[in-house]
Amino acid sequence: MERFSKIGTRIRTRLGCCGSLLAACGLLLTEAIAAPFTYQGRLVDGTALANGNYELTFRLFDSLTVGSRVGPELVLTPVGVTNGLFTVALDFGNAAFDGADRWLELAARPAGTGVAPSVFVPRQAITAVPYALHALNGSADAGALTLGTLPDGRLSANIARKTDVLTLSNTLSAGLVSTNNLLAGQISSLNTRVTDVGGSVTTSSNVLSARLVGTNDLLAGQISSLNTRVVDVGNSVTTSSNVLSSRLVATNDALVARLVATNDILAGRISTLNTRVTDVGGSVTTSSNVLSARLVGTNDLLAGQISSL
Repeated sequence: MERFSKIGTRIRTRLGCCGSLLAACGLLLTEAIAAPFTYQGRLVDGTALANGNYELTFRLFDSLTVGSRVGPELVLTPVGVTNGLFTVALDFGNAAFDGADRWLELAARPAGTGVAPSVFVPRQAITAVPYALHALNGSADAGALTLGTLPDGRLSANIARKTDVLTLSNTLSAGLVSTNNLLAGQISSLNTRVTDVGGSVTTSSNVLSARLVGTNDLLAGQISSLNTRVVDVGNSVTTSSNVLSSRLVATNDALVARLVATNDILAGRISTLNTRVTDVGGSVTTSSNVLSARLVGTNDLLAGQISSL
């Protein structure tokens, strides 16, 4: 007991040198993490550097003397000491370093003994290097960051904020919706117009067909009436053949001229319809073919009847 007490006294005497060494070298951060941090010290046994295993106790305080303890008490054993040097990892938790002043207290005794630990005085101030931990555990203030977060006010104006991205996204979305609505309206209008044109073509086709049928019926009736009159005339037909022939020729020429005119008119109207309604499909072509076929049939019928006359 006496021997250790003297050793403890000597260790305490030498701790000032150890503290100076740490102030020069600093408490070492092994990695860019909040905790633990590395502490390196030097123990002297009498006039010789200490060797062997020791139990080391570390406490953190908010004052050089007395004060309140901050964070847990760290008891590390066994800690190997070689030629007076030892290295330990200390973890008082992130909350222990909030920007206020801190002092480290160390107590030591040989490992595995019942000797009371010797507390070294004065406590050692935690200086700049360990307080680099505070950069990882500050507040919203730029001088006291929390979990590495910077307030917007500390960022350059060239750095886009999340709100800027959301605003741009909303603007683009609104523009797309407006464009879609405009295109939908234009397409609907085109569909309506095509439908209206289609109906007009169908109506025009039906009207033309009805007129052709009426023309055919009228011509057939007139030719039938001519045939009946010719039969009733009897022998007088022979006598009046030259007169009838000239009249028939004139009638034939008139009918042909009218058919040609009718064909031209109908062909012009059908061509106009085909040109104006190109997107309707094959309905116009079909109507045109039907009308043309009917005109050809009418011409053939009239030619045959006139020929029989």
